[in-house]
Amino acid sequence: MRLCNYYNILKTGKVLSCGCLYKQTRSDTVKYRKDLVAGTSISNIVVSKRLRSNNTSGHTGVWHNKKHDRWHAFINFQGKHYNLGTHQTFQSAVKARRAAEERLHDPIIQEYIDTLTDERREEFAMYLRNNGDTISQEVV
Repeated sequence: MRLCNYYNILKTGKVLSCGCLYKQTRSDTVKYRKDLVAGTSISNIVVSKRLRSNNTSGHTGVWHNKKHDRWHAFINFQGKHYNLGTHQTFQSAVKARRAAEERLHDPIIQEYIDTLTDERREEFAMYLRNNGDTISQEVV
């Protein structure tokens, strides 16, 4: 697209900026999100626990290395990838993944739940159930 076309698009109001306005708006939106705890989105944690359609192991964060006949467990949290080791059995890999979820995810979720009103807490509990979350009932 030629420069004069960009000028016309800006002039007509179809585009408001070169992209810097989007960055500022996004930054402002993140500041006021209510589901952020310590820079972590609670809804992203819940969604990350759901089983994806391309998952072949049957459990999130666990995969099978056919070459070595070992099960690998991992978890991603706050932009970091945590390798939870290789395991002889599927059950031990799942156990390692669940332990990591309890150690990393559950304290953040509990901190978020503590800030909610009773009505909002019930809504959040229903959201967790509807999304197939594995958080224990004592957390909610």
